[in-house]
Amino acid sequence: MAKQPVIIIGMHRSGTTLLTELLEKCGLFVGQKKFGNKEAIFFQELNRWWLFQTGTTWDNPTAFQYAHPTFLTQAEKVFKWRSKSHHLQKYLGLIKTIQHRNLKNLNFEWGWKDPVNSITLDIWMKIFPEAKIVNITRNPLDVAMSLKIREESRIKQFGESSTLSNREKRLIYRPAYNQSYRVLDIQEGVKLTIEYLQINKNSLAKYKDHYQLSYEDLLSDPFHQIQELTNFLNLNTEDRLLAEVVENINPDKANKFLHNSELRQLYSKMNLKILFAEYGFTTPEAIEA
Repeated sequence: MAKQPVIIIGMHRSGTTLLTELLEKCGLFVGQKKFGNKEAIFFQELNRWWLFQTGTTWDNPTAFQYAHPTFLTQAEKVFKWRSKSHHLQKYLGLIKTIQHRNLKNLNFEWGWKDPVNSITLDIWMKIFPEAKIVNITRNPLDVAMSLKIREESRIKQFGESSTLSNREKRLIYRPAYNQSYRVLDIQEGVKLTIEYLQINKNSLAKYKDHYQLSYEDLLSDPFHQIQELTNFLNLNTEDRLLAEVVENINPDKANKFLHNSELRQLYSKMNLKILFAEYGFTTPEAIEA
């Protein structure tokens, strides 16, 4: 019997990479050719193309909701064509492509991770209506700080290209290298994270076969969090392997904002207490009580 995919969603810098790495070690196939952040190139290319066609960017996700209904049909056609072409080898590799020919013929547990899945999920669920969704969240303050640090690093690397010619080539051949000047402002990073939280909340209300976890819970109790998730995904992972998979997880990476005065001030300024409570994030008030 053909297996249905696992679609991993969640805001950028919310733990999607860590989660995918853990699930891959537990037996979930997430792609032959992947970027370093565990994103399968085959699916990322489709997601990025769909964003482009709708005038959407990952840091301005709301534009996608205005796509004309016919676009969903067109997007599905593009997927079907690419999944039957040589492009499929990017995901399955040569041997698996020869064996299965089509993603809907796979007899092993498989899926893919891409934060952009949060935006394009309706397309994927139209293609794979029985897919399982895994959504991971993280408190917006830690996400915003992580986004800012990453963007500052990218700007530095881009500006330090060896010659002007090299910088120009990067602009020409890689005109959109996932940059976002918006997230240089921490407050905007928080707002963007809240947009993703709301988008995913709305999606999970429509699609019932889903699993929800937080980055903070994953770090504080990794064994039981992954155990429950692998049971949900029917990965049948032995406890011994689970223990090995999660042994190096560092719980100190959770809730960093609690030790950052700037972020705690922003927590108060943006009145985030209600939102944190709604999504189950740790609040400064709870720690101080």
